[in-house]
Amino acid sequence: MFFGSLTVFATYNYSVKQFSKEKEDRAMLVVSHGVEVLNEVLTQSRRMVQIVAKDRTVYDLVTTKSKKQTAETILELNNFNLDNRYSAIYIIGIDGIVLASTDASFMNQDYGFREYFIRAKAGELYSDVNLGVTSKKLGYYFAYPILDKKSEVVGVAVLKMNDGVVGEIIKNTFKTPLTDLMLTDRNGIVVNGNKIERLYQSLGKLNQNELGKIEDEKKYVGIEIKPLQYDSILKLIRNKLTSLQIVDVFDQKSNDRKKIIVSPVSGVDFYLVGEISVSEVVSQAQSISKIIALMVTVAVLMAMIYVVLLSTSLLKPLSSLSTMARNISLGKFGQTNPVLGGGELAILGQTMETMANELGEKYVDLEKLVAERTTEIESQKEFLEKSKVAMMNVLEDVNLAKTDLEKFKLAVEEASDHIVITDSEGMVLYANRAVEKITGYSQVEVIGNKAGNKGGWGGLMEKSFYKKLWKTIKIDKKVFTGEINNLRKNGEKYIAIASISPILGQNGEVMFFVAIERDVTHEKEVDRMKTDFISLASHQLRTPLSAMRWFAEMLLAGDAGKLSKEQTEFVKNIEQANAKMIVLVNSLLNISRIESGRIVVDPVPTDLKELVLGELKGIEKNIKDKKQTALVSVDRNLPKVNVDPKLIAEVYKNLLTNANKYSPDGGEIEIFISHKDGELISRVSDNGIGIPKVSQDKVFERFYRAPNVLKMETEGTGLGLYLAKAIVESSGGRIWFESEVGKGTTFWFTLPLSGMKKKKGEVTING
Repeated sequence: MFFGSLTVFATYNYSVKQFSKEKEDRAMLVVSHGVEVLNEVLTQSRRMVQIVAKDRTVYDLVTTKSKKQTAETILELNNFNLDNRYSAIYIIGIDGIVLASTDASFMNQDYGFREYFIRAKAGELYSDVNLGVTSKKLGYYFAYPILDKKSEVVGVAVLKMNDGVVGEIIKNTFKTPLTDLMLTDRNGIVVNGNKIERLYQSLGKLNQNELGKIEDEKKYVGIEIKPLQYDSILKLIRNKLTSLQIVDVFDQKSNDRKKIIVSPVSGVDFYLVGEISVSEVVSQAQSISKIIALMVTVAVLMAMIYVVLLSTSLLKPLSSLSTMARNISLGKFGQTNPVLGGGELAILGQTMETMANELGEKYVDLEKLVAERTTEIESQKEFLEKSKVAMMNVLEDVNLAKTDLEKFKLAVEEASDHIVITDSEGMVLYANRAVEKITGYSQVEVIGNKAGNKGGWGGLMEKSFYKKLWKTIKIDKKVFTGEINNLRKNGEKYIAIASISPILGQNGEVMFFVAIERDVTHEKEVDRMKTDFISLASHQLRTPLSAMRWFAEMLLAGDAGKLSKEQTEFVKNIEQANAKMIVLVNSLLNISRIESGRIVVDPVPTDLKELVLGELKGIEKNIKDKKQTALVSVDRNLPKVNVDPKLIAEVYKNLLTNANKYSPDGGEIEIFISHKDGELISRVSDNGIGIPKVSQDKVFERFYRAPNVLKMETEGTGLGLYLAKAIVESSGGRIWFESEVGKGTTFWFTLPLSGMKKKKGEVTING
């Protein structure tokens, strides 16, 4: 009882302390992650404003200030707003007057009083947050000086980022451990957070100098700034906090002790502040700890009761049975059962009594049998000698088999993949050493438990996934191979490729399962990094490519003087090569957008016949040049389907363009659209060169082009079919094809007749 009580007390106190510590650590991780995401987004904007300030068109504007230059600059500025991240991009002259802006309401406005203009004019890269005097909306401003050839400031480039971009980051960052999350400016004024009532309030009381400067800068015109109760946090911000800190604060308003986590956002004068209610955390920890303590208490009491009952009911009969067993071992076979009643011990005593009587009889018979066998053994001594030699040969074979078995076991044990063997219900019978390396669970912890359940390394997938898995391996008795999200013992998620094979008995019933799991988390991360790199590189390439296109068009239009025939030909070649590069960059951008899940899906009721005819119109000249015929057949009963016309048009465009390219002169292209069993079915056929069988399993891979295609058409990206497949499958459909070399190719793809699901995102395809 003493040690039980001590255990309960220690368990309760330890649990409270650990749960509270865990909440605090998780909250610090949440704030740190939010700072990292904010830093990444804001750093991109700081880089972008430097690119804008160094643009040749922008430089021409601030040095010439003509209406023509203004129009060209506005058009150029729109090219920098690829993701619609900025509500305005504008250029301010050295006198503070806006010369060009993507938002017409900013034109000719005087922003010379703004701190970001003053600091940029002084030669700094500066970031600020203000309430717009023109738009009346909160924005994040990034300013950078425009320098002439003598490195003197002749203007300022400004980006105004939408408040929604930062708001989305705050929303995604806010997690359960935090009761509040706020983003403040350099004065400690809340400009974003999960509680709207705290917007435009300062963390603590501002002095008159600070309030006066805010009013002079017109940062928050028409808003009364009231103080919150966090003067100690405001003091840290005034002292230019440089790293994450956690501070204990007593909140008099809520009469509660709180932990405040504050961290600067690198490169800008913004601060991310997280708040934890200590009483709430302790209350949760105490509730959980009480349950644990209660369970321990009940277990101790039950153990004590059980020990008392066990000692009463077992020890006395066991002593009698022990004496009986000792007498039998001494050869006293005439024993009687000392335990009365019908319990298990009484049955055991009766069994021992019967056994003793039978042993007595057998003992007599054994003596007779020994005498007989002794005679036989003497006569068979020679036979035994021969048998001994044969037995030695058998033992050598057994030892050899044992060595092979040890080699096989060693190979499996040292395998880098996680290998387990289970019974027909999934209970682990064997696991190799890799289980601990991949899942964090030891072999001892795994064996005897169900493989991949919530108490182990699994349980993260949808129920439908596991239902399909068990149907495949147990009912269909087939091998299952698939990608699974799992969980290590330390709570870290990982991605694995799993292959599960059923082992069948002689009657065809499932006896065991052998599962092999490979951790592909690193490969997935590398693939994601490649996608991010392609996206970033494509974004950076679009601006110079756009500039090249404009300059080529200006040269061909004669803006730089009349060109000779040879010069005109050279510039046309540059323009054509530039156009091809833009197509490639747009394809790479579209793929990275779809793979990252950032693309907007905006389904509307769409007439697919009109959509296809529109895409045919785009390649009409190519079809006429090759004297081809395009036939469109659409089920007259086909209703308008709720799809995103931009996305589905991209699928038709790629299929039709391929059919046109790889069909001969005078060829025929057929487009058929119908519906069946709740699916919309589209078919695009041609009588072109076809796809070789050796290439058919690679057709939908990125950058792949079949050998016969390369001979016929040297130009191409190999991204069209990959993009089409990504769009169709992300829309809940399927895509496949049939092809024969020299006879043509037919592509099919389906979409749910119910339509595509609306999805919010950041960008549109080709946006």
